[in-house]
Amino acid sequence: MLRSPLCLVKPGKDRLPPHQNRHVMRKPDTCAPCPMYQEGNGFVPDQLVEGARVFILMQNPGDEEERLGTPAVGKTGQLMNDQFLPAAGLHRQDVCVGNVLRCRWQHTNKLPPEGVLKPAIEHCRQYLVIPQSIELLVAQGALAWRALGQVSTISEWRGYVGPNLV
Repeated sequence: MLRSPLCLVKPGKDRLPPHQNRHVMRKPDTCAPCPMYQEGNGFVPDQLVEGARVFILMQNPGDEEERLGTPAVGKTGQLMNDQFLPAAGLHRQDVCVGNVLRCRWQHTNKLPPEGVLKPAIEHCRQYLVIPQSIELLVAQGALAWRALGQVSTISEWRGYVGPNLV
């Protein structure tokens, strides 16, 4: 069941929304119990691509992502789009992208203290929807790895395919 607004795009279409047509997305009412509810400006939903086989799970939205309501459109997203995806033989329009956290802590890119982070991760997990077509889930960073329930460090798994995560 989908519990949040999702950015669903169809293959072959431009997936990055025009900058002038996007606004900060209001947080869903279901975000109210989250300890970060009063902290972030908006809500950044996953960008799901119909039929995609790869899902990239990132840490949290940055300023650009929050402003545009789309994950991975800032500096990190551009690096992913311009270098990492092509190196893997992929294109942005062929992958799903989402974040562990759906908003930013105190309008910065810093993570909140552990007492806020842990319950925020658990709260945002309800919005993580992995489409049935996904064959590879990429945890981009330690927070994504942790959010998927892993107790070992992501560094210990570097270069290996991890266990069934979802």
